[in-house]
Amino acid sequence: MALATALTLIHFALNRFQERHFDVALLDMASQAARKAPSLAENVGPAAGEVAFAGRYAVVYSETGRVLAAQPADRVPPALPALEPELGEPFDFEHHDRALRGVRIALAQPAGASLLLAASRDDLDSDDQFLDRAMLLAFVASMLSLFVCSLLLTKRFTAEHRRIATTLHSVAHGDLYARALEGSSDPDLEQWRLDLNDVAEKLSALIRLQRRFIANAAHELRSPIAALYGELQQCARQDRSNAEYKTSVSHALRATRRLTRLADDLLTLARAEHEAAPFERVRLREVFDDVAQELSVAARDKNVRLEPDLGDLAVHGRAPDLQRLLRNLLDNALRHSPPDKTVRCEAVQHGAWVTVRVSDEGSGVSREDRARVFEPFFRSPQTRGSARDGSGLGLSIARELAHSHGGDIRIEDSARGAVFAVELQSATSSAKDDATGKYSALRGQPDERSRPIAS
Repeated sequence: MALATALTLIHFALNRFQERHFDVALLDMASQAARKAPSLAENVGPAAGEVAFAGRYAVVYSETGRVLAAQPADRVPPALPALEPELGEPFDFEHHDRALRGVRIALAQPAGASLLLAASRDDLDSDDQFLDRAMLLAFVASMLSLFVCSLLLTKRFTAEHRRIATTLHSVAHGDLYARALEGSSDPDLEQWRLDLNDVAEKLSALIRLQRRFIANAAHELRSPIAALYGELQQCARQDRSNAEYKTSVSHALRATRRLTRLADDLLTLARAEHEAAPFERVRLREVFDDVAQELSVAARDKNVRLEPDLGDLAVHGRAPDLQRLLRNLLDNALRHSPPDKTVRCEAVQHGAWVTVRVSDEGSGVSREDRARVFEPFFRSPQTRGSARDGSGLGLSIARELAHSHGGDIRIEDSARGAVFAVELQSATSSAKDDATGKYSALRGQPDERSRPIAS
């Protein structure tokens, strides 16, 4: 719009300039003809040396409008009443189907006489048409140039957006390794790029973890199912004695128990994150006593002592989930503890949080395995092949239950054995007021303002 307006103004200015130049020359010639003419009837044409206008008319009118002289003489001059011009003002008119521009000035003699000098507008109109075409061509060329420049600039300035959009499209269609690698000079775009890469990396990690979980779950389920199938197949294939049948049934029951425990652990792991039961005040010593009673046979078989040091501390949570959490940690400690040793369970309060530590005197957890020990079905190389009674989900369930209570779980450094520390929110009134991050909807992100710093 601005370009069209500018070109229109230029076109108008050039036309006006040419018309004014034409008018000045026309007036000057008319004035000279009026001054120099000794006889008006003979000197209405141009003086010697003057440039004549193409298609020029010169007519002398009397005061009454009668034509006194005209040039060219072979043409009928226009009638004065049809013109009605003001003296000294250039004007346009048509005569014999020709467009003319003329000026009428007064003559000194005879009294009341006037001179009309007119010339064809063909040159002016031709120049006007040329300007119209030139301006139109300039407008079209400018618009095309503007379109091309805009397209190039748009492609240049949106190239980074397209790279990010392409990466996002690739990730959305299953390419979990697609990343926006090139940096951006725009801080906002650079932040978007980093966020996209971070989301893609986390999504890729989750997908890999899910695939590994499914593969491990299938592997763990296959073993008891294969054992159960084998025993039943042997029983059905041939007649056996009662003692042999009892042995096969015992093996089948063992495989069934393992299969049932694995299925229960999978359901618990799936429900841990979405548990919506209300929290209540739970005394840690009561939870420990219930769990110790369940594990008493296993502890007695290995001659391992379970020693509590929990005082009268209480936490805010769901009692069944806290029992499952502590049972998984104590069961893990019992299975990895040598015979005739001690498994300790102690609790210390730090402001709005209670730290529960379960420690054993076994081989401990190497630093290389600490990052993966809470993954489902993970077993470290030094314990692989031993402690196979577990489902491989105990620590994963413990972590999910800690997260569902707004807390967290970690492995602490120890001179001997392994120490698992669980952060739970205290149930004391003052602590509850301070623990503003309780029941966080974000897994594994309890309130950092009140939670003790992990060692």
